[in-house]
Amino acid sequence: MQNCNKGFYKTNSPRIGHTTSTPGPLMPHGKVYSLTDVFEQVNRGYFEGRITAGITWGRNRPVKRVRRITLGSYCNSSNIIRIHPLLDRKAVPSYFVEFIVYHEMLHADLRVEPGNDRRKLHTKEFRLRECRFAAYEQALAWEKNNL
Repeated sequence: MQNCNKGFYKTNSPRIGHTTSTPGPLMPHGKVYSLTDVFEQVNRGYFEGRITAGITWGRNRPVKRVRRITLGSYCNSSNIIRIHPLLDRKAVPSYFVEFIVYHEMLHADLRVEPGNDRRKLHTKEFRLRECRFAAYEQALAWEKNNL
């Protein structure tokens, strides 16, 4: 689960041939899951409604062989949570989608500054709060057995 780094793109966009742009429209309604509904439920249940981030399914891209996929991400600069579209399937239990959304909402709540070191994003406080998710153990077990 990664965090975007707008500064990198701004600094290096001439070299990579891209310019910084505003995020596209949010697409929270999937075939199986409505991220809006999941977000609102998790926000009420764990964050007292204080998370204001937008949420969307990520873009479907051509499938490449990768060792690991990013299931979700939170971007500080745009305040947007993106969830991998592979999770919008009947075979994926709702508690797992909720857990991924919860994880990204923790990033939004803690507002940890981006860095190259995952430990800076997943601090001790972050990990302690992550364990408070009701189906935490179940979600980890499902991920281990299915992804």
